[in-house]
Amino acid sequence: MHLLIRPLLLLAFLPAACTTFEFADRHVTGSVEHPGDGLVIPDADSTGLSDKVQIDEDCVIVTVEVEVEIRHAWAADVSIDLLGPSNTIVRLLAAEDFDDGERDIDEVFPSTFDSFGDLVDFDAEQGRGEWTLVVRDEDDEHEGRLEGWLLRLGCKN
Repeated sequence: MHLLIRPLLLLAFLPAACTTFEFADRHVTGSVEHPGDGLVIPDADSTGLSDKVQIDEDCVIVTVEVEVEIRHAWAADVSIDLLGPSNTIVRLLAAEDFDDGERDIDEVFPSTFDSFGDLVDFDAEQGRGEWTLVVRDEDDEHEGRLEGWLLRLGCKN
């Protein structure tokens, strides 16, 4: 019981300039599944595969979480970007984030990968609109498929 009280007491001594965390009042979710064979991710194509989900509720964003399921013979070829309705783009995964030879990507972002972007770039933006997941296979030889993805927005009223 004392362990639960101590961290709360430490918060009282933090300087006023420290970052504060906002908690979501509600969550909005959009998801896309591609049962069967999934969508083919074109090999060595700088355009890649774009898959969209529409959010139809007003939402001032305080958190963003993205779940991605990709089947790929060589995950080190794959990069993933998320494009929001206001044209903010965040790199979720860079091809070099994987060790050579790893297969498949079943990941929830934010993650432990050393990504180029940060999902907090979407904070305070409007979540209503079209969201696009862009998956690129940056090398040829190995084929991949997007099985599905989920977008979860934490919103302030």
